[in-house]
Amino acid sequence: MAENIQMKIVQIPSSIFKDRTLSVLEAMVEYLKEKQNLTYHQIALLLNRDERNIWTVYSRAKKKRGNQRSWLFGLFKNYWRHAYSKARKEEKSTPSPKAKYHAYQKLMRSTED
Repeated sequence: MAENIQMKIVQIPSSIFKDRTLSVLEAMVEYLKEKQNLTYHQIALLLNRDERNIWTVYSRAKKKRGNQRSWLFGLFKNYWRHAYSKARKEEKSTPSPKAKYHAYQKLMRSTED
């Protein structure tokens, strides 16, 4: 029995690939599952993969994230790590709470698209 599933164009923001803790496939599957609310079956059809493979990839991404609930936290973690190391090199001191807040706000603005 053939299923009649409408395929749609899904735009994936390039910002999901900034977090290098996940592979490209893991980042895409996580984004499609969490942000686009697609099922494993729909993601499998879009990516021309088996549903079981999609489930495995998503599970692996969740394990890599640990206790984090979203790809955004991983993105923020890497962004903050970079900002912190840059500040340490330039100022040889820890960023102030105000600088941390501004870095967080900048990140949130950049991920709104």
